[in-house]
Formats: sequence, structure tokens, C-alpha cells
Amino acid sequence: MKNALNKMPWILPASLLGGAGILVSTFTNSFIGFKIYPILISFAMLSVFLYSYFKPPTLIETFARLKEPDLNEKGVKYTANVTLVWCVFFVINSAIATYTAFFTSLEIWMIYNGFISYIIMGCIMGIEFLVRIQVKKQHKKEAM
Repeated sequence: MKNALNKMPWILPASLLGGAGILVSTFTNSFIGFKIYPILISFAMLSVFLYSYFKPPTLIETFARLKEPDLNEKGVKYTANVTLVWCVFFVINSAIATYTAFFTSLEIWMIYNGFISYIIMGCIMGIEFLVRIQVKKQHKKEAM
């Protein structure tokens, strides 16, 4: 269990915040706890990514080193920038999730939090993958 927590430090805060949301719904007999769940998860992820940015290695660097243990300084800087991109996403996602939880219908909340936010995450991952390929090509050219 401890090894899993070391590899995925976000799992404990995300689980605790998710559990808190469920408890709120249970005790208030409303959907609000479920509706704030995406806010809590985004906040937990933001906290973990931001913490790792200020206390390196970043979470993204840790993942990158699984495939490339000898990550050079440019790679470390790149992973730090990717970490910041994810932090911006989590801030924006939290804001939109908050708006949909408190000011829109359940249907709009479900469309954004259960569909659109995941499409955006997939797009960020895809774009980052394409950028990473270009960065690696550029690095190989510079090394020649």
C-alpha cells in the first residue's frame, strides 16, 4: 500500500475529498456532494501537481523517468512546463465545475463533468504527445 502511495501521491487526498463529498450528500440528502466531487478531485490534483512543481521532481518528471531514467536538463524543464499546463487546466476545470455545480441544471453539470472535461483532458494529452515528439526531434538535431 505504501509503495502505491509513493507512486500515486494524489490517490489519498483525492479519495478523502471524494469521500467527503459523498458524506455531504448523505447527510444533506441532496446531490450537492456528488456535484462538488469533480471540484474536489480537480483541487486535489492541482494540489499534487503544484506541490510537485515546487518540490521537484514533478509528477510528470517522475512518469517520464519511468521510460527515460536518464532525463537530461532540457527534459526536466519540459516536464516542469507540462506540469504547469496541467495546473492551469485544473484551475480552469475547477472553476467550470464549480459554476456547473451551483448555477446550472443537473444535465449541464453531467455534460461538462462527465463528458466535456474528459474530452479536454484527452486533447491536452494528445497535444502534449505531439509536442513531445517535436521536442525530441529538435533535441536529436541539436545533439548532432
